[in-house]
Amino acid sequence: MELAEARAKAEAAARERGPSSEPTDLERMRRLQRENTEVKVRQEKLLEEIDDVRNENEALRQARQQLLELQAQAQAESAAAAKLQASERDSLRRRATHLQSELEAAQARVTGLRLRANPSIP
Repeated sequence: MELAEARAKAEAAARERGPSSEPTDLERMRRLQRENTEVKVRQEKLLEEIDDVRNENEALRQARQQLLELQAQAQAESAAAAKLQASERDSLRRRATHLQSELEAAQARVTGLRLRANPSIP
């Protein structure tokens, strides 16, 4: 709509000025229209590129967030596994100490029984 009005005004102005200036004004107007169309096309392409970059950026942000969550989960699982292993290790050490004590007590009883049964054996 605006383009048609601008064309009409330019043609009317060119007619008023006379035949000698009409080709240059008309050519100038057409060149400006072409340039305007090219700028609009370029603008659309740039806007599409901006949208693509925004979409890619959002996808990368989501992927990063997922990786951070997975990393936090893996660290929590690793810490829990380490605590469990430490607990099992402490339990096994206590059991080994208890069994060592029982063994020593049993050996002392056996030695005591041997001495009672045969006082001459050291």
